[in-house]
Amino acid sequence: CQNGGTCNRLALDYSCSCLPGYSGRNCETDLCQPTICQNGGTCNRLPLNYNCFCLPGYSGRKCETDLCLPTTCQNGGTCNRLALDYSCSCLPGYSGRNCETGVYSIYTDHLCQPSTCQNGGTCNRLPLNFNCSCLPGFSGRNCETDLCLPTICQNGGTCNRLPLNYNCFCLPGYSGRNCETGGGIYLCQPLVCQNGGTCNKLPLNYNCSCLPGYSGRNCETGMYGYLCLPTTCQNGGTCNRLALDYSCSCLPGHSGRNCETDLCQPSACQNGGTCNRLPLNYNCSCLSGYSGRNCETGGHMCYALLPTTCQNGGTCNRLPLNYSCFCLPGYSGRNCETGVGIYLCQPLICQNGGTCNRLPLNYSCSCLPGYSGRNCETDLCQPSACQNGGTCNKLPMNYSCYCLPGYSGRNCETDLCQPLVCQNGGTCNKLPLNYNCSCLPGYSGRNCETGMYGYVCYPNPCVNGGNCSRNVDGYRCQCQLGYIGRNCDQDLCGSFPCQNNGTCNKLPQNYSCSCSPSFTGANCES
Repeated sequence: CQNGGTCNRLALDYSCSCLPGYSGRNCETDLCQPTICQNGGTCNRLPLNYNCFCLPGYSGRKCETDLCLPTTCQNGGTCNRLALDYSCSCLPGYSGRNCETGVYSIYTDHLCQPSTCQNGGTCNRLPLNFNCSCLPGFSGRNCETDLCLPTICQNGGTCNRLPLNYNCFCLPGYSGRNCETGGGIYLCQPLVCQNGGTCNKLPLNYNCSCLPGYSGRNCETGMYGYLCLPTTCQNGGTCNRLALDYSCSCLPGHSGRNCETDLCQPSACQNGGTCNRLPLNYNCSCLSGYSGRNCETGGHMCYALLPTTCQNGGTCNRLPLNYSCFCLPGYSGRNCETGVGIYLCQPLICQNGGTCNRLPLNYSCSCLPGYSGRNCETDLCQPSACQNGGTCNKLPMNYSCYCLPGYSGRNCETDLCQPLVCQNGGTCNKLPLNYNCSCLPGYSGRNCETGMYGYVCYPNPCVNGGNCSRNVDGYRCQCQLGYIGRNCDQDLCGSFPCQNNGTCNKLPQNYSCSCSPSFTGANCES
């Protein structure tokens, strides 16, 4: 029994007698939490309950209601906090509970702030209101609309501001309300005349002076057919204009309609040969021992790409159009492929302490326990064989793992104390090849899955920062300001209840609205 409560023994159960201000199955709920009484209120503990003594100007079960909101006293009035009430000290010319009644006076100055009328407009005070005298070219309640936007006059036109209006001075050749019509002077874009043609500006139009051999509105038609563009002939070729056609003069080693074919491709000359470019052709300078158009014939079996031509450590010797192998002692054959086992048992052929056994034309390795493979190269007890701190035991051609308490499996890969194996806050104890759970009071079972308290707080069912506590009915949620519901899932400010740009203030199980000037009401609706 927490917080000073007294435990009473019952048959097969118990109960707690709680001190004033505490409740719950185990007296775990402090009704006088630090934030229960708001706005400086003092919490008073009562048997199984509490109440709040509020500071002047505040009221409500938890002192959550501020009677002196910023908009309580209107028209510049000052709010005075009283015990469970408030009063307003009104400016001259205003009266009423909230200074809501008044006549036009010098105190309307607050309506004409420096930023009230924008873009140089002048603010005029009116009885309980104002208006703005805007500079030419601006309009709107606060002169916020600029009639001369940067794009209003098109095609280089200049915007001229007029009272509540504008007009456009257009460049020569353009007309219309926004200079949107005509004007050849601006039709000469950089590429309008093709193939080197020159653009001539005319009133409301243009024309193109074409180079010889080209015609058309934009010089798009040529008498030579295909155009000799910079990329027509590739790989450095030269473009020649012909009547109704063209041709390409290619550099040596290139061919094709547009010189697009490189005759000396990387694989043209094989076996290390060098490609030589010729006009419309190529030839190959071959390495010693190779011949053919592309060096494809000859002692290619000694080439670097075939290091296994001479086997068993033999050395390859290039000959004209052929090769031979110098074999190590004990080996013979065209490629040193024939030998006896006596030379196969090199000092390190059997790894990890294995013993080499000579066989006719072959060998075998007798491996130490825990190793396997043709040359005993596989360590069965590699560092990661036994996981989670297990110890590897080498066996002939095999291994086994001695696992730490709480782990099992071929490689000790199974953690019997997984994070959630013991439920409801229980502690997992590792045992050899097993585990058990030390349960919190009130819970039992192999995994502490059975509890006398009904619902538990794992995982936390209270959302939006709510705090979960167990009680005899299951659980309860202590919600943050502005949230309500069984699981604190209802956001009182989430539906934007404060109208007309009012600000929603979150309170315990409630909300209040701070209204913009000139608006009142619980939701700033008036």
